[in-house]
Amino acid sequence: MNIRDCHRILQVPPQANLDEVKAAFRKLAFKLHPDLNPSPQAAEQFRELNEAYILLTLSLIHISQGIVR
Repeated sequence: MNIRDCHRILQVPPQANLDEVKAAFRKLAFKLHPDLNPSPQAAEQFRELNEAYILLTLSLIHISQGIVR
């Protein structure tokens, strides 16, 4: 998964800041949580959402701190 995929999954624009990413994650997490969503794909979608959130937030934190990977 790359950063572009993370933006797509979280439905945020490429210039989104950490607060926007967090808000989008919370909205989608509530919608996709397997305990609240009876869809058979809910668990997989939720795992993908979590992975995208972690990767994107770490990337944004590193960028804000000037850390290059």
